[in-house]
Amino acid sequence: MTESHWIPGIVVLSLGLIAGALYLFFGRKSAPAPAAERVSDAQRRLDSLLAQLREHRAEKHQMGPAAWQQEQDRLERAAADAMRARDEVAKAPERAGAKGKKAEPAAAPAPPGRFFGRHPQLVGAAWGAGVVVFFGALGLWLSQEQKPRGEGDVATGTVGRGGPATPSAEGDDRDFEAALARTRADPGGDLALTGEVIRELIARSDFQKAQEINERALASDPFRTDLRVHRAFLKVVHGQREAGMAELGRLADLYPEGSSALIFRGMVHMQEQQPKAALQDFEGYLAVTPPQNVPPQLRAGVAQLRRQVSGAP
Repeated sequence: MTESHWIPGIVVLSLGLIAGALYLFFGRKSAPAPAAERVSDAQRRLDSLLAQLREHRAEKHQMGPAAWQQEQDRLERAAADAMRARDEVAKAPERAGAKGKKAEPAAAPAPPGRFFGRHPQLVGAAWGAGVVVFFGALGLWLSQEQKPRGEGDVATGTVGRGGPATPSAEGDDRDFEAALARTRADPGGDLALTGEVIRELIARSDFQKAQEINERALASDPFRTDLRVHRAFLKVVHGQREAGMAELGRLADLYPEGSSALIFRGMVHMQEQQPKAALQDFEGYLAVTPPQNVPPQLRAGVAQLRRQVSGAP
């Protein structure tokens, strides 16, 4: 009778079980890696197209105007598509992880600086859409309704920040001046802060200073969407209405982050006493912006304007 040797078989079986357990343990943890790689690939694709756009801008004087513009439009559309693709890839794991779970509001990013820290409504998507400017224009239109201004009324084109200064307001001004000084010293150093400062300058109707800082920031990042929206709006302010309004519409249609252009374009329509055109812009903004990124007061303001335009009580 042949003697059986069980020990080698048991060792092999044990090794197989250990290998299987290690695969299940570590393999499942590394599952998200492909998603991160897809995000990285999408970002590299976008960066490559932005680099091509920069090179193309430098070749403007080496090509015919029509050919240059055609290639510029092609590259911009490709970059916008790449931006959307990157955002879709980045959001896919979040959607998968949220499936079957109760949705929780996303944590707001830390606001830059003390002034914006005390005014979180001025930071991020809400203020990025020009909410304060919007309400200034809305209040102006609702109060005037095409009537002549009386003595002491706020002039068209201003948001209206009159009244006696309070200690809190004085503190806000000091903090804003500090943020403004930091931004003017290095507009490209913190583009998020620069954008907030520019929008606050627009709300204060300090258009010349806003344009100066915005142009210097664009030299650092010529394709940053919010800065391009500011440039288009400031063109309107400085008398280039047709070019500025066309650019606002183009940015809103082309870029996923360009919807704020609709708010600024709507504000121009309100200042020109065209409430129906303004309402169309504001409703267009609400249609393409995720609900969690729309502050309730903005939605309420649009509803108020809609009632006013329709004549409803």
